[in-house]
Amino acid sequence: MFFKFLLPIVVISLLFVSCDFSDTCNRIDLSDDDLSWSKIYNEGDKVIFKSNLNRIDSMKVVENLVTYTVCNKVSVGPNQYQRSYTYLKSKLIDNGTYSDFIMLFSMNMGSDTSRKAISCFDLDYQGNLEYDNSLKLEKYYSEGLNDWIEVYSFTTKNSKSLYPNLIKSFRLSPEYGLIEFTLNSNEVFF
Repeated sequence: MFFKFLLPIVVISLLFVSCDFSDTCNRIDLSDDDLSWSKIYNEGDKVIFKSNLNRIDSMKVVENLVTYTVCNKVSVGPNQYQRSYTYLKSKLIDNGTYSDFIMLFSMNMGSDTSRKAISCFDLDYQGNLEYDNSLKLEKYYSEGLNDWIEVYSFTTKNSKSLYPNLIKSFRLSPEYGLIEFTLNSNEVFF
């Protein structure tokens, strides 16, 4: 009879302990460099691209936030990992599933490095910009900015192309964000 009453008390106690709403987890922050990427865009901004075929595409910044993972010491662990998430929605290019641009930077659990996931429509990069030998900052003349800037170039050689294979490449600047993307039809938006 004693165990009939003990079991519900133990279960309720475990639920209460696992739902620790206090801010007592260890916060693992992104580096200042990683956080600087989240400051490129503000929620509600529109980014305008013009193609070599004179088509215009506008991308709206739907979300741009910096958060931490849940603080739950029992089921998740003692650490909260910082994340930076930026989401731009294209107005012109909508081929169903892949019609957006996403940057997600998050700290790796059990490590002091961050993971970068950057997707431009169906071309997806996941790795670490600082340590990836296939990616180097390079000088590039941006027609849209009418200036030489430093960019990372993402292609099917250093990124995974997802179905339906719409994008051939894109360029990303640490200072300006997405500055150019090329469709498989060779239409270039800058």
